[in-house]
Amino acid sequence: MVHLSQETPIGTIFIERQLWIANIKEMSTAAPKLVNALLHEKPIASNVAEHEARELQKIKGGPLWHIGFLGVISAPSRDLVGGPGLNLGWSNETPSFAVGGEFQISGRAEYVPGQDSFLFYSGSIGGRYFFNKQNISPI
Repeated sequence: MVHLSQETPIGTIFIERQLWIANIKEMSTAAPKLVNALLHEKPIASNVAEHEARELQKIKGGPLWHIGFLGVISAPSRDLVGGPGLNLGWSNETPSFAVGGEFQISGRAEYVPGQDSFLFYSGSIGGRYFFNKQNISPI
């Protein structure tokens, strides 16, 4: 964090501004914003313009696995039926695009005469394209 303050008299803070930076290299961008905000008594704009954003430092793709647990409850019928479930997925992300897939299964598959039972399963495959390599996101 970079902290800038004006003290009048010395030891008594009259006005102050502060800004979080990731490393010392960002000081050249942060310092003018801090000084301008302090001199003109304005808040610091926390948004980063695209031309100020650092280029995304991303390792070339590698597989990522995920596992999760879920629960499902059936629609109201004679008896309320629920069951635990499992979520499995895989994805691969590069600086330009990502692909992935997911499988979910839940419910109670065994049939017991006179009782409700159900089985839920789904699968998906998807992808996305990153339109720029800047380290920015909308607020």
